[in-house]
Amino acid sequence: MRGIFILFIFVSFIFLGCIHNFKSTEKIDYFKLAKELLDNLFNSYKTYNRMDFLKLIADDFSPDRQEFLNKLEEDFYGKNILEINYFIDNVLKTQDKLVVVFKWEKKISPFESKEPILLKGKSEFVFKNVNNRWLLYQIKGDSPFR
Repeated sequence: MRGIFILFIFVSFIFLGCIHNFKSTEKIDYFKLAKELLDNLFNSYKTYNRMDFLKLIADDFSPDRQEFLNKLEEDFYGKNILEINYFIDNVLKTQDKLVVVFKWEKKISPFESKEPILLKGKSEFVFKNVNNRWLLYQIKGDSPFR
């Protein structure tokens, strides 16, 4: 009887260890996800194509999707984007949103000037999970797309 009890305890520990390992592999690294989302967004911005960029923006972008895209396009065609760097400060996951707070630097060369300009800011991007795709839903703070 004592042998069965010890065997039961041993099997229970193995089983609990397997469950623990299974759960830890399901965890998502939201910091890594945030980096991938920002990389995709900024790479698409640097080689701007309206149709490709549209695929990264939520249909219900706040406050106004069309106005955002028009300003972005106007801004893009007014200068060369030489470089964009960002530094993530914080990532927060809610039910269906991912909030990414970061500092950014953008080096541009306006067409009317030969001297590059360095712009800096701090932004909060809110991504929304729509049909298992993370799309940009809102920008707060300094927009790197200005």
